[in-house]
Amino acid sequence: MTPGEMSALRQRIARRALLRPLYQKESRVYVDERLRIAELERTKPFSGKTLEAIHGYSEGVPRLINLICEECLLIGFRARREMIQPEIVGEAVISLGLVDQIPIVENKPLPVMAGPSAKLEAPMSMVDVLIEAMKNKRASSRGVSQNEQVL
Repeated sequence: MTPGEMSALRQRIARRALLRPLYQKESRVYVDERLRIAELERTKPFSGKTLEAIHGYSEGVPRLINLICEECLLIGFRARREMIQPEIVGEAVISLGLVDQIPIVENKPLPVMAGPSAKLEAPMSMVDVLIEAMKNKRASSRGVSQNEQVL
């Protein structure tokens, strides 16, 4: 964008807010709340070490936390994993382009499960399942049946 276009964009924005990065504990609460909204509070797909890795790579930025978690869930789904381990986070950040190479932790490279090119066709991804769960919950809280929902 040119400086003139940026100026026009700034004029159209009524409010701006800067979000500070979340602390590690806040990141964990943030992810837990997102899972609760998707009605996955009993089945937590992320281990404590995994959440630490997600926080480390995202540096506490909520948008990056969302992207990394989504990619981890997709990779976990393709690998048929019920629990997302830290090595999957390493693969996720590589496939998202957040890092160029496999990160080194404790002088050992994290193993890569399946490369981003090894995508399997699945009828419904974990993200789709989460979105559907959130839509169903929203619809049920409004008293709308699933057949009446407009997508």
